[in-house]
This record gives sequence, C-alpha cells and structure tokens, in this order.
Amino acid sequence: MNKQLSSEDAVAAYGGNRFELVLAASQRARELRKGHMPMVEGKNGFIVTALNEIEQGKYTRIDFLKTIKLKRKGHRDEFDIA
Repeated sequence: MNKQLSSEDAVAAYGGNRFELVLAASQRARELRKGHMPMVEGKNGFIVTALNEIEQGKYTRIDFLKTIKLKRKGHRDEFDIA
C-alpha cells in the first residue's frame, strides 16, 4: 500500500511556499497529461504523481521556473524564460 501523500511533506520539500507549490504541481500535472514521462513509479493520477515527484525532490523549483515564461517590464509581447 502506498504511503498517504502529505501536503505538509510536499510543502517542506518544495521550500515552504505553499502557493508556489500549487503552481508547480499544476504545471507538472499539465506536462504529464501532455505525455511527459513520470519520474516516479506508480499508477496515480497526474496531480498525485506531480506531488510525489516534488516530495521526492525529482521536480524542483528550478524545474518549474524553467517552464514558465516571464514578461519583461514594458514589453507586452516579448517573453524571457527564467
């Protein structure tokens, strides 16, 4: 039987920012839904898999920041990848 996922463990593994954890987990779940390979074993849904990856340190804040596009101030249509 799988260990029950603890959101507190995932928050601690992510660095303590609960709100950014939600953003990162949802982004990773979208990637998994689009066909990206999971980094952990299991037959869970996309969001549980994403949270497990974060809790185990396999999907980090740096991985999340690489996926988002940030607008530069004053440039509506130009994006930088962090």
